[in-house]
Amino acid sequence: HFRALRWLNSIDQELGKWSDGPGGMQGPLANQGCVTTFNLVGPFANDSMNGFYNPQPPELGEAGPYQGKAPLEVDWRPLPSSFVNQCVLNLDVAVAQDEDATILLATTIDSPQKRDARLLLAAHGSYKIWLDGKPVALRKEDQGFFVDSDIWTLPLAKGKQQLVIKLASSEGNGFDLLARITDAKLQPLTDLTIDASSSALPTQKLQSFDGVTLTKRDESLSTQAEKLGKSENYHDALLGALLYKDAQPRNAATPWRDIADRLDDGCDSHCRIYSPYVTAGYMPLAPARPVRPMRWT
Repeated sequence: HFRALRWLNSIDQELGKWSDGPGGMQGPLANQGCVTTFNLVGPFANDSMNGFYNPQPPELGEAGPYQGKAPLEVDWRPLPSSFVNQCVLNLDVAVAQDEDATILLATTIDSPQKRDARLLLAAHGSYKIWLDGKPVALRKEDQGFFVDSDIWTLPLAKGKQQLVIKLASSEGNGFDLLARITDAKLQPLTDLTIDASSSALPTQKLQSFDGVTLTKRDESLSTQAEKLGKSENYHDALLGALLYKDAQPRNAATPWRDIADRLDDGCDSHCRIYSPYVTAGYMPLAPARPVRPMRWT
């Protein structure tokens, strides 16, 4: 499970184990459908979100360099792998002026067959996303960074397609992005080739979002959370709680707490060997390993 792999890698890093590479991308995380290879351009000014709602020169198919956020002149450049950590693009570090700004990311996806895939996102900032110049995803507000919280249908054709992502930050906020491509059952697609060569750069005007009705976000994450949360298996129920917390972070009913209480009430020696923290209201990261407890809040 993707979250568990990220936590395990975090624990390894805290213990000084770097066998999966400095960003954790040379181990199991490399097979989770993460899209980490991009070209980047920006920052552009985004006063009062005008830079988000109005097209920037790259969106019009214009060639660089461009006038960026004053006094910068910007152009497309590869995003170094050193800014990738556990599938997260640390764009707030890669982009110097990341507040009240917009940036664009571009790459190509080469699929061996036609299929309806899923694009799973976590993002700091608002975003617009195009596939071959056509809108596929839009979020106008910064709802916070929650892994796999936004799920969109991604209509992949056989062969190469261009993926362009526009991120926008407001005052006091920066950028971060985690993007994964899975099948309809949210299983990672491992047969895709992601290439950020010059052919990934948009040379045609990207379609406007005005009047476009997008495919509704998939509710599969909440469905999985509900199913797993009812399980009598300790670890399945725990995963259900984690999924609930990511899928419905603003749900006042806090269903993940109900699961945690049930696990707490039913916890005996069979689960305490995995984590001594569960009866104290803590969430274990992994069985039979040194862990740093995380609260159910």
